[in-house]
Amino acid sequence: MVNGIVKRWDDDEGWGVLTSPAVPGDVFAHFSHIDAEGYRSLDDGERVRFDWERYEPGQDGYFYRATSVVRLSE
Repeated sequence: MVNGIVKRWDDDEGWGVLTSPAVPGDVFAHFSHIDAEGYRSLDDGERVRFDWERYEPGQDGYFYRATSVVRLSE
């Protein structure tokens, strides 16, 4: 897992973009991969830890995707 931040999140669409210096590009994140109970969402600028993988077909122009996202407490 790597540490990063939520670059942008759209609750209406249910996905957003994460960034980390440990990943060579921005990372697509879907709400279904957030490890949390109940309603799963993130906030812009929020600190997170996540696993990621290269995704050759791409998703909305992103070629890396998060496979597990955990919020980091302040």
